[in-house]
Amino acid sequence: MKNCFEKSSGNYSAVQSHAAVLNNELVPQSKAISQSSLCEGIANIAGLRGFQFTDININDNIIYLSADAEGCVVGDTISIVIGRKRYIDSSTIVSIQKDILKINGFPFGEFTDNDKNEKIKFIFIKEKPEIGNFDIGYCAHAEGAQNKSINEATHSEGMLTTAVGPYAHSEGLMTSANYMASHSEGFGTVADNDCAHAEGQQTIAQGHSSHSEGEKTNAGGDYSHSEGYGVLSIGEASHAEGAFTITQNQGEHAEGMFNISNSSFDGNINEMTVHSVGVGTSDEDRKNAIEIMRSGDIFIKGIGGYDGTNAVIDAMPIQQVLNAIVDWIRSNGGNI
Repeated sequence: MKNCFEKSSGNYSAVQSHAAVLNNELVPQSKAISQSSLCEGIANIAGLRGFQFTDININDNIIYLSADAEGCVVGDTISIVIGRKRYIDSSTIVSIQKDILKINGFPFGEFTDNDKNEKIKFIFIKEKPEIGNFDIGYCAHAEGAQNKSINEATHSEGMLTTAVGPYAHSEGLMTSANYMASHSEGFGTVADNDCAHAEGQQTIAQGHSSHSEGEKTNAGGDYSHSEGYGVLSIGEASHAEGAFTITQNQGEHAEGMFNISNSSFDGNINEMTVHSVGVGTSDEDRKNAIEIMRSGDIFIKGIGGYDGTNAVIDAMPIQQVLNAIVDWIRSNGGNI
């Protein structure tokens, strides 16, 4: 089929694509929905419309829109934006009465006066980016096949990628950048917080400004970094690397395989791991060769009764072992 370059539904928007068949089915034409948006390739979507709302009733799960909810149906999954707070795919429509939506619940517990006074308050439906009375996806760009750039200044490329947050970038295959200035790349990666970056294969960056890389890693803590295979960084600004390592505490670092990360509910620094070298063989056999606590105590496997698991139970830190050796030498006439 002949290529075409034509204006789409948004002002100054354009579609550059051709008809195509995938899996024996005719693929829908690309859609450039918002102002100054651009689609290149097949079955791409660039741009997003949504519905502004004026108020929320938390107790009754009600959203009051500024216009009739044309195009919405019961069962649609909505995303809610209030200022810089974004709740992606957070709620489901239960009933519709012109400009009033009843949903199954809110992802937040209150709607404050500051929230109500925000100029930016809207909902949108990722699967129906063309409906709504409010253009919020201008300058979006999608290229490749079946990609979606559905917010302001987003960019998606490759195949089946989605850039949802404003200024987000997704690339590769089946990647998703869901929040502001997030970036996903590779295969099946998800950047699921503001400024988060996920790369590799099936990695997730959930914390604010977090970074996950490798395969099946998860950077769950804000500013945390996970890399390797199957690792999990939960603590704020923590770093987990290797295979199946875990960091639970702020600023903690783990390396090796199947480590133990000790934490304390009451903030006891003697019970909080800050660094570990894992030498375990499975989830059921987690152990450390070396473990350093926030107090500065250092445990080494095979010394002071430390077996790689009992730092917070009955093991003796290396400092205490060395002091006992020094005391013994001195008590026997030695000079150290």
